[in-house]
Amino acid sequence: CWNRIVGRWLLIFVFASSLSGCATIVSGRRYEVTVDNSGGPTYFSVLDKENHVVHSGVTPQQVTLKSSAAPFRPAKYHVVYAGQDGPHHSELKSSVNWWTAGNIVIGGVPGIVIDAGTGALWKLQPKVVGQVPSQMVVSNEAQGAAVLAGHSSQGPATADVSGMGTGRPEDNVRPASFENRGLTDPDSTGQGESTARRFSQ
Repeated sequence: CWNRIVGRWLLIFVFASSLSGCATIVSGRRYEVTVDNSGGPTYFSVLDKENHVVHSGVTPQQVTLKSSAAPFRPAKYHVVYAGQDGPHHSELKSSVNWWTAGNIVIGGVPGIVIDAGTGALWKLQPKVVGQVPSQMVVSNEAQGAAVLAGHSSQGPATADVSGMGTGRPEDNVRPASFENRGLTDPDSTGQGESTARRFSQ
């Protein structure tokens, strides 16, 4: 009788182990996310929580993203869209993957640990849509990249015009000036006359 009970529990354990990582098997640890914009095609970048660009392109486009940043920690992303009036931001949300509930029902605690370790414990929303108006979209990749890059830069320096010129080369030219060192003053104790005589010789 004891052997029968042990054998039954062993069979349950083997069955649960075979289904371990239910979310990992069914949905995986990476998700296809569609990035779109309500106003039409525009350039975008997907950034992680450390503001590193993980993907960029022109909407609509499907990107593949990891659902977890670390064990038991979901990945966090936000999408930045290029508009003629500047960048537009949208958050890409993550939530618990309910395939993990299969492990709880069966009692497969190892499976929950596997799902958490592989990142399958979390899932990403299937689609994120920006709100750049149609008259403000930037579909050219080079121009869009410049818009997003300019958002983080300090921009071009402006010239100081407070008495230092207007920024035009011709306006910054000043007439030469000479100090009076007795070269032209005949009354400067006779030094001007002697100096002029030396130059004429």
